[in-house]
Amino acid sequence: MEGNKNSGITVIIPTYNREKVLSRAISSVVRQTYSDWKLIVVDDASDDGTLELLELWKKRDPRIDYIRHSENMGNGCGARNTGILATATEFIALLDSDDSWGEHHLEFLVKAIERHPEASGVFSGSCVRTEERELSKHPAHKGYASIRHMLIGAGFGGSNSGVLVRREAFVRAGMYDLSLKKKTDMDMWLRIALQGKWIPVKGCFANIYVDADNRMAAHKPSVFKGKAQYFFKHRSKFREYGVEHIALRKLAREAVVNVGSIRLANILLGASQRANFWYGWYARMYGIKIWLLYQRKKGKKL
Repeated sequence: MEGNKNSGITVIIPTYNREKVLSRAISSVVRQTYSDWKLIVVDDASDDGTLELLELWKKRDPRIDYIRHSENMGNGCGARNTGILATATEFIALLDSDDSWGEHHLEFLVKAIERHPEASGVFSGSCVRTEERELSKHPAHKGYASIRHMLIGAGFGGSNSGVLVRREAFVRAGMYDLSLKKKTDMDMWLRIALQGKWIPVKGCFANIYVDADNRMAAHKPSVFKGKAQYFFKHRSKFREYGVEHIALRKLAREAVVNVGSIRLANILLGASQRANFWYGWYARMYGIKIWLLYQRKKGKKL
């Protein structure tokens, strides 16, 4: 898989035990109107029929190849890093193995990044859907790519499946952080944004599926832990951009929803007040909302 760097695209699909939906993702790459691509599927030590499926796709299209890990590396970040390091092209597009693309996805993203040589990456909007129907659309917006917006966790217009990034931007940013348990994509996009800007692309070309087999589990302690990890990793940036108090307030709510701890929530609200004196009165009022939320949550358990 060696080669000279060129202006084509390498598509990276990390996968683990997704035999049932992987072909949907690969087929959407094959159907792209932009054809100068190579596809690397990184199999994170699947134990279903993924390997056999990848052999069939490799025989069907010479642009498709795969790398197989001998051991599972976790949440997909290790597999993405493996794929990024194996590329020889200037641009990298990411696609989760349970998602898919509209046929013009790469065409429009390539045109956008070629118009903006100063950009580290571009992102499209996404369409959240099940196999049967569309649930909602989330268009890309310039505000989503701001550092302040990323820090407070207000969302990013592009999911992993909606971005096209210069390979050198990944390398300069330090690749995906394997120590993080949650918000790994937001952490990566933030570090890239700190060295070069993101450009939104009009249109929702990435299909994000929320079927029962691939919906992430919510409302559990690991969600809180992951968000807290992200906050403390970038706390100096939260302070620099004046949003530390907002992030602490959000964590206080997470402490109730995902951990069920009013004590931890109060500690975080206190830190929020100290981070911004003038925000203190609002934080006190928010504390009442947190307490009521805790009482409702506690009542459901009784």
